[in-house]
Amino acid sequence: TLSGAVEGYVPYVASKGALYGLTKTLARELGRHGIRVNAISPGPVRSKAEEFVFGDRSKRYNDWVLDRQSLKERILPEHVADLVLFLCCSESDMITGQNILIDGGC
Repeated sequence: TLSGAVEGYVPYVASKGALYGLTKTLARELGRHGIRVNAISPGPVRSKAEEFVFGDRSKRYNDWVLDRQSLKERILPEHVADLVLFLCCSESDMITGQNILIDGGC
């Protein structure tokens, strides 16, 4: 859905576009106060909730996700947490107003 046009998902895709605009605008408005604003857009994150939701179809869903991904490895909560930690470090001081994808190359 990050590509934009997904049939049948108008409200979802529109809300993502709104969040990207909000991120850029807040970064502009708050930057003068030293506040950085970024968005993180993860692909499907592997979790226990996923197994609960998909049940017997978990393996089929996992295969479907990996088939669409370049790295062929599931995103874990730790991957997203590491990105958040990076954005809190001085090494990312000049990163603001960005939508950062962490999707394994989907």
